[in-house]
Amino acid sequence: MTTFVLVHGAWTGGWEWAPTARRLRAAGHEVHAPTLTGCGERSHLATPETDLETHIHDVCALIEYERLEDVALVAHSYGGMVGSGVADRLPERLRALIYVDAAMPEDGEAMLDHVSAERRATVIGLAEKDGGGFMVPASLLLETGIEDEAERTAFLARATPHPLPALLQPIRLTGAWQTVPRKAYVLAAVNNAHRFRDYHDRAAAEPGWEAAEIRSHHFPMATHPEELAALLIRLAG
Repeated sequence: MTTFVLVHGAWTGGWEWAPTARRLRAAGHEVHAPTLTGCGERSHLATPETDLETHIHDVCALIEYERLEDVALVAHSYGGMVGSGVADRLPERLRALIYVDAAMPEDGEAMLDHVSAERRATVIGLAEKDGGGFMVPASLLLETGIEDEAERTAFLARATPHPLPALLQPIRLTGAWQTVPRKAYVLAAVNNAHRFRDYHDRAAAEPGWEAAEIRSHHFPMATHPEELAALLIRLAG
């Protein structure tokens, strides 16, 4: 039995993992899918001070207060920033660190350092225009790949604005995250946005890493839950 902690990306919440989490639980695993402060059902808690540090603390606190050990930490999209920070602070609690179409930052990088100057300007501009200066509207959510129109509409209806400071704050890493025993990168191969292919190829070339692909858009946890759950179980060892 593996204890999974699943970290969501921008504009969603822990709910994005529900189809995959159900499969993991049905296979006998313990699953936690927290929603980060200011996101999803916790969107009412967003303030101009809600940043990357807040989100790293959210997940570290979950691991500490639930007394979780031997954790497989899985991070999606922006959640890669959070997962990297958590792994750097609590490497002794983790058995695996798995990125799913996620940012894989270096020390001193922010999420918006990983996008083009044009997209960065769009993100900041929309927050200033429509988000009170500190919330980025969910209109920038990447293609879901959900084919059923009703399911896609329901998915998008739950998307919420994301705290801008969380996308602008540079991460601070000591390198301790590299001591996590198992590390892997899963690429959603139909999605060509951002630098996800570069991260996958970097992982494939790194000793001690495993790289894999799923033929999906950016949300395989919603569109390919069976395949993703089986892959996460294998990668977690």
